[in-house]
Amino acid sequence: MRAWHHHPFREFLPLAQELAEMGYRVLLYDLYGRGYSDYVPGLQDRAFLLQQLDDLLAYEGIVEDFVLVGHSAGGAIATAFAAANIWRVRSLILVTTVGLHKPRTPMAEFRRHAHGIQDLILRWSYPIVARRYVKGVFSDPRTPDAVRQAQQAQLSRRGYMPSNLAAIRGILRNDFAEEQKLFNRQGLPVLAIWARDDVIIPPQTSGRLAELNRSAKQEVVEDAGHEVVYTHAGDVARLIAENQRRGL
Repeated sequence: MRAWHHHPFREFLPLAQELAEMGYRVLLYDLYGRGYSDYVPGLQDRAFLLQQLDDLLAYEGIVEDFVLVGHSAGGAIATAFAAANIWRVRSLILVTTVGLHKPRTPMAEFRRHAHGIQDLILRWSYPIVARRYVKGVFSDPRTPDAVRQAQQAQLSRRGYMPSNLAAIRGILRNDFAEEQKLFNRQGLPVLAIWARDDVIIPPQTSGRLAELNRSAKQEVVEDAGHEVVYTHAGDVARLIAENQRRGL
C-alpha cells in the first residue's frame, strides 16, 4: 500500500520559482505540524484546515480574485475552500489531487474508514508506510536535494506524523464529488493535472472528474509520478500558464 503525506512548502519552491519567473506572484504556506508551522493537536478536519487558510489570506490582505493551487492532499483542502468561497476564487488548479478516487486495496479502504481498534492499527501502521514512501522519494534521481533535506527534517520533527494522521482521519475521509458538481454548475474554472506514472491516484480518476465536472480541463504529464510538482516543475508551470492564457 502507498500513502500520501503532506509536503512542507519548501517542496513547492521549484514550482513557485518557475511561476515567479513567468510573472506570477506566489504565496506558499505550511499546514499546521509541517514545515515551519507549529503543531496543533486535534482533528484536522475541513473546518480546521479552512480556518488556517482563511486566516492566512486575511493576514496577507488577500480578499478575492486569486488562483488556488493544491497538490495531493492539498487538493482536497483547496477544493473544500473553493466550494465554501466560490465567489473569491478566480480558478482552481488541482495537481495529482486526492479526494476523487477510491482506495486501491482492501487494506487502504480499511484504513480510510478506520474506527476503534481499526484506528489504533492506523496509528501504528501509518508511520511505517509513510517512511517507506519517503524513502522511495529519496531514491528518485529527479528529486531535488533541497526536497530530500526538507523531507528528512519532517520525519524527525515533533507533530509531523500525528498531523498527517489527524488529516487522514479528518478531511481526507471526505469525497469531493459534490464540490466538483458545484463548480460545474457555478462555472468555476478548474484545471486538473495528473501524472501518467502516479502510483497513488488511479488512472480512472480523471474519468470520474470528467463525469462530475464536464467543464473541468485536464492535462497529463508524461513520465511523471505523484510528486510531479517538483520532479517536473517546469512542465506543471507551463500547463498552468498555458491554461491561464486560454482563460482558465
